[in-house]
Formats: sequence, C-alpha cells, structure tokens
Amino acid sequence: IWSAALDGDLNRVQRFIQKGTDPNLTDHFGYTALHYCCRNGHLPVCSFLLSVGAECNAQTHGGSTALHRAAYCGHLPVVQLLLKYGADPFKKDSDGRTVLH
Repeated sequence: IWSAALDGDLNRVQRFIQKGTDPNLTDHFGYTALHYCCRNGHLPVCSFLLSVGAECNAQTHGGSTALHRAAYCGHLPVVQLLLKYGADPFKKDSDGRTVLH
C-alpha cells in the first residue's frame, strides 16, 4: 500500500483497502500510506485514505505527521484537507517542531 500511495495510484490503494489492508499499517520507519501520499501531494489518494479511516495524526518514529510532510513539501490543498479531517497543527515531531516552524 505504501508504494501505491507514494506513486499516487488510487486504484491500487483502493484494491489494497478492499482486500482488507489496514489504512494505518506502518512500515519500518513508522510511515503510513497517508504519510507517503501527503508528502507527494496526491490529493485524491489522501482524500480516499482519510475517508476509510486513515489516522491523520499518526506519527512516524521521528514524530512527523502527514500534516508535517504535506506542509514541508508545500502541498497546500493536502494541508487544507488534513486540517478539515482534524489534523493537529500543534503536534510536535521529535525535534520539537510543529508544522508552523
């Protein structure tokens, strides 16, 4: 699911979910599919994952949220979507930074 989200492949992400893959499954860095699609600005994939229960405030091992990734990479529409779904702009990463830094 992570590579499909990273590539913005909505059809593949949907198939993973239809087959029962947890949208909050983490890789060895603690990244979820939402982290990957937000980092690359794939709005349709982000929207789909959020609609099926992806946790918008999940943190990687380094404390980054999907909002951190989207904001850092300059994907404003994704940032707006995450905020609409309740992403916490004051959540800090392991360096003590929020998305406002």
